[in-house]
Amino acid sequence: MALMLSRFFSKSQALFVDVGSTMTRVVGSDGSVLFYEPTCLVLDRASNTTLSIGLQAYAALGKLPSQVRIIFPIHNGSVADTKVLTQYLRAVLDRINEPLSAVEFALGRKVQVAIPGTATRVQQEQFAVAWKDAGCRATFVNRSETVSYEGTRCLVDIGGQVTECSIVTDGSYVAAKKFLWGGIFLTELLQRYMRSEEGCVLGWHEAERLKRELGMVASSQLSVKDKRMAVRGKDVLQHTGKTALVQQSSLIPVLSKAAQELATELVSFFSQLPSEIVTGVLDSGVVLIGGGSQLGGLAEFLTEELSCPVRVAENPGLASAIGLRGKR
Repeated sequence: MALMLSRFFSKSQALFVDVGSTMTRVVGSDGSVLFYEPTCLVLDRASNTTLSIGLQAYAALGKLPSQVRIIFPIHNGSVADTKVLTQYLRAVLDRINEPLSAVEFALGRKVQVAIPGTATRVQQEQFAVAWKDAGCRATFVNRSETVSYEGTRCLVDIGGQVTECSIVTDGSYVAAKKFLWGGIFLTELLQRYMRSEEGCVLGWHEAERLKRELGMVASSQLSVKDKRMAVRGKDVLQHTGKTALVQQSSLIPVLSKAAQELATELVSFFSQLPSEIVTGVLDSGVVLIGGGSQLGGLAEFLTEELSCPVRVAENPGLASAIGLRGKR
């Protein structure tokens, strides 16, 4: 009892949160990573109760019985279902199990949340409602402003479904553009390639593994050791199990073509900006964050295509959540 009271009246740990289309990151005020798992939950169809979230829910993708369903509450960077998002956030907070202070118990847990710079007023209100209904007092920060750099920089946040390109000057948001390009797009691309070229239908998790292990784009700055790996799927014609041996060199042209689409989108965005801003970007460079930025050779490829320095931020998947903590 004494322990419970001491936790109740003690100062609670602040939470810094980035809920993306595919991944949710929660960092504590002490810098600890409290939650870093997929943004999804499994619900019972009859009772609508939450059965699992995060990694456990994601592992069930493609294997669920008919009486349950898996839901991703964020779609293309926007709230797909406010009530489901609220349900998911409550489950995440329960998993973290951080104690509430007396003030937070009365007024709600205090959290800082990174949201897309391209979010409309309606979308911002949806995020606000979901967090409020989850029992939180949320402060929202433009995701592009969570990563601080001096001068003018282009911050490219490559998520699972959406890439957001933002111009930041001395830590302040200037302009942004959102387009559909991300890790899910690349995984689906590899699934189509394996089906058409190898006659092998890969499940989602196997295609994700292939992307992580062999995914790379072409760059003159990189020397490629032609790795290979075996993947297991279903034969297109026989509908039986099939093992395919995949060479990394066979995937590079496929992924490089996709990376070219990203470069084209970035150039199109730059063409709409004043020359002074573009010059600042060319001088200081582009910073990549988000899980999709970890595709092998992507930074080097974009450096050549954009004719400016491009680098991947330190700990790119957690960059926004960690950046929020730095702004407290």
